[in-house]
Amino acid sequence: MARLFALLRKSNSGVWASLGSSVIWGSLPLYWYLLREFPPLYVLCHRVVWACLFLFPLVVALRRVQEVANAARNARTLRILFCSSLVLAVNWGVYIWAVNNGKVVEASLGYFINPLITICMGVVFFRDRPRPIHWVAIAVAFAGVGAEIGISGSVPWAALALSITFSCYGLLRKISPVESLPGLAMETGILLPFSLAFIVWCHYSGIAAVSGAGGVSLLLLVGSGVITSVPLILFAYGARHLQLMTLGILQYLSPLLTALLGLFAFHEPLTLGRALSLGSVWLALVLYTADSFRQHVRAREKS
Repeated sequence: MARLFALLRKSNSGVWASLGSSVIWGSLPLYWYLLREFPPLYVLCHRVVWACLFLFPLVVALRRVQEVANAARNARTLRILFCSSLVLAVNWGVYIWAVNNGKVVEASLGYFINPLITICMGVVFFRDRPRPIHWVAIAVAFAGVGAEIGISGSVPWAALALSITFSCYGLLRKISPVESLPGLAMETGILLPFSLAFIVWCHYSGIAAVSGAGGVSLLLLVGSGVITSVPLILFAYGARHLQLMTLGILQYLSPLLTALLGLFAFHEPLTLGRALSLGSVWLALVLYTADSFRQHVRAREKS
């Protein structure tokens, strides 16, 4: 009985940790909006710098320095982390740009599409064999995106860029032997010199928004490192204490919250094309999740 209660406590703490990470990620548009006075690339560079300065002491405190040292001695691992750091920088930069250019709902669409893009990448790179219903889900999702393109006459580039870069990041991290915390610390470390150089250049070039930044804005820039790192830590904790099915369902909360913020906090218009694409992607995710849940139940019954 005591063991059962211990397991339940771990499961509940995992749920709360995963919920916390999803809520923080889903609410990030509010944070980046507060920094809209700065160029997106400048905000991105500060995010990298302060995340790096937050993560490396954490790696030391958690006694995971040896993992970083082992990865740094492996040329293949370094190449993978270099590529993943570039993809991550593009993903972060596009997201910040999208928020401050009235494309919050489009950004949420990108993260809704992401699981389906990941399936496609699994087929191409790992020769995965998706179930027929997964192909139906992919077709439904992309039919909706195609309908939006046809109706609006424009491609949702931000959504596609976010979904593709995040899927590529997941692919690279899948083949990397480094775990999430030391891996992200190393990725931000790789980007650190470039980010510092750009920040210094912005200050010396006399960009008005940068030169006239007040104390609150500077604190928000520093806080971008914390707001980047904390949800990752919560997510990693939740992943250790939750079943993958539960974790996957909770992850949909983040883009849903982002979409709601875009519609009701940022008052972005919901056009017919965007409604069709969102509706199609949500239907696709229902099909995908329902089938995954059914397979999960069958697997547990057999075990």
